[in-house]
Amino acid sequence: MQIDPANPEIVYAALWESREGPWENSSWNGTNGGIFKSVDGGKSWKQLGGGLPENMVQANIAIAPSAPNKLFAAVATTSGSNLFRSDNAGETWTIATDDARPASGIGGGDLPTVRIDPKDPNVVYSASVVCWKSTDGGKTWDGWRGAPGGDDYQNVWINPNNTGVILLASDQGAIVTLNGGKSWSSWYNQSNRAALPRERGQRVSISSL
Repeated sequence: MQIDPANPEIVYAALWESREGPWENSSWNGTNGGIFKSVDGGKSWKQLGGGLPENMVQANIAIAPSAPNKLFAAVATTSGSNLFRSDNAGETWTIATDDARPASGIGGGDLPTVRIDPKDPNVVYSASVVCWKSTDGGKTWDGWRGAPGGDDYQNVWINPNNTGVILLASDQGAIVTLNGGKSWSSWYNQSNRAALPRERGQRVSISSL
């Protein structure tokens, strides 16, 4: 769910059907998902179309903070995934790029999380197995941050006042850049169980640090 930063009455929500199985990495997705929009603070909702695919099984939405009519959505169907862009607050959508990498799923099959620079709507990040970055509104993408530093980047936070300060959350923890990605902190300095090296069969707890 995303709220328009210029008008809190405008809300976007992505809904989908999913069922988890009783064992690891087992899930089943239905095809009745969609992206919905409310202009009255959530009292009523309209499903968005205008170029979005049918049979949606998952979606993630992002709003450009400095230009709220610009939206990005990572969308998955039974046949694959794509990044879609809207420049008119969700009325119509087009496929943002023919590069399949920034729309590829992370571990477990989840869609990437898309975030837009708070000051420049043409700078877009997609957190996936690699964190991808576009500087031309999603048309072309470069691998901005990959291993070492974690696999399966789960989220991106961009400082709204200083957009060179960015935090990436991954399975192993979080890393921070203060200079737009030129250098990064290490996730080895965190009390994060997933980041701790250990011998086979050895249990390591945060309390033992």
